[in-house]
Amino acid sequence: MVKFTNVFLGACVAFGWFATPSFADATMGADIFKKEMLTVCGFSGNVMAKKHTQKEWQHFYEAGTFKAEMLLLCPDAKPLTDASLKHLYDFLYHFANDSGNTALCY
Repeated sequence: MVKFTNVFLGACVAFGWFATPSFADATMGADIFKKEMLTVCGFSGNVMAKKHTQKEWQHFYEAGTFKAEMLLLCPDAKPLTDASLKHLYDFLYHFANDSGNTALCY
């Protein structure tokens, strides 16, 4: 029984270790939006995310037009790095208008 418990706890810790980065990306994207775009755009990250569906955000990102869409929605924003765009995409995808999620603090 002790051996099973140790294996189970080890599996839980390993899963938590590997699952954490997938959840952190949307949070990092929210922080990037708040820091780089909130005042320049004049609206919250929640409003930005609700401008498209998850499928539309995914299309922009995969087609390589995500940066252009960001500048279209917020023309006064500074261009972001590719790493920042990945996190921002995760945030916008997570809170898109068809996601059922609402970013309350951003």
